[in-house]
Amino acid sequence: MITGEDVIKIKKALGEEIAFQLDEKLGLELGQSLDDKLSHLPSKDQFYEENDKLMGELKAIREEQSLITEQYKRTFDEIEELKKIHPNKTHIFAN
Repeated sequence: MITGEDVIKIKKALGEEIAFQLDEKLGLELGQSLDDKLSHLPSKDQFYEENDKLMGELKAIREEQSLITEQYKRTFDEIEELKKIHPNKTHIFAN
């Protein structure tokens, strides 16, 4: 029959095993706490500030890409029009 003392021993052994497994899964070294492991990460405010900067840069890049695409389209259309009036890569009045 399991006594109260046995239950305490089982809980203690399970608690130690669970703690060991968690430390192993989290990649914690002996004596290292989770706070130590995470201390190099930025705060939430720092993270959002950097994220806002990146999103601003991404928005600028997308706007620039849109402008470049439009300029490319206009240039391509102009070239096509020039090809129509210069069919053999020469002006029709040059002959």
